[in-house]
Amino acid sequence: MRLRPSAHRCSCSRNPPIPANGAQIGYRRIGNGRPLLVLNGFAATSADWDPSFIDRLASSNELILLDNRGIGSSTDNGKPFDIAQLSDDAARVIETLGFERTNVLGWSMGGFIAQTLALNDPARVRKLILLSTDPGGTAAELASPAILGQLTDTSGTPHQQARRLLSPAVSQRSRRVHLPRIRRRCGRRACEALSQPGGSADCGDGRMAPRWHLRSAP
Repeated sequence: MRLRPSAHRCSCSRNPPIPANGAQIGYRRIGNGRPLLVLNGFAATSADWDPSFIDRLASSNELILLDNRGIGSSTDNGKPFDIAQLSDDAARVIETLGFERTNVLGWSMGGFIAQTLALNDPARVRKLILLSTDPGGTAAELASPAILGQLTDTSGTPHQQARRLLSPAVSQRSRRVHLPRIRRRCGRRACEALSQPGGSADCGDGRMAPRWHLRSAP
């Protein structure tokens, strides 16, 4: 099924950042409907979602697409931070935008943030949507050293990085389907986000979120 060009896309623009515990949290709003806070994974910005996925969500939800502190359009205060801090930032955004409660979608590390938000501020969360994530903590089943090394290896071109990220999780057939789409997206993406205070997860030439990759993954 082909998606028609979204009427929402032209209205998806950056808003003034929201102050949160020494940081400035950047975000975008798009769509109509119940509010849905969208939290991306480790070292990914709000621009890294597949546009067709975002367009479909925005057809029936008002999306609040966050850049976590220290990446994309968000700044940090130069101090180490953890998932609890990122959850506090998300709560501050919900409060500042005047939402009593929101649905919250989290992918990968964004799922850690979403679950922490639901535990620490349950009155702010209507529903959780968790994608490719786990509860974290000491009881979580961690990836083997070999797989972890593959997932955190930032060497090579964006195409080579995408191949490494996809290979542990999907079949060869799925890789053949999705890699061309990833290449097209990387080729179209400008390096605009690197000029933002927090840097970018992928500038299209292999430069990856410097401050985030100096830290250990949560």
